[in-house]
Amino acid sequence: MLGGYLASGVLAEELLWRAPLTFGRTCRGSACLAVLSGAGFVALHVRRDGLASTPLHAVNTASWTASVVLGRRLRWAMLSHFLYNCLAVSLRRVETGPVPPRP
Repeated sequence: MLGGYLASGVLAEELLWRAPLTFGRTCRGSACLAVLSGAGFVALHVRRDGLASTPLHAVNTASWTASVVLGRRLRWAMLSHFLYNCLAVSLRRVETGPVPPRP
């Protein structure tokens, strides 16, 4: 069930942020759209994850956006985004309750 949840999130995000990049445009139009969609993706995720996550999200969106712009397909961006989300969820610390104070 978790895999389906992660896949549906990837599908929604890739369709929103990077699918428009697959349509034929001029080089200047594609670059402008790539920058705008990448900035939107980073801003949304930094709002959720905090300012310290900016470099991570910037590198991810740059690589996923480049793969879509150069390949004109969402397939590799979606696969790498899904694998990244699986890794991120598997490394997330589970909060089990209040942490006792240190002496």
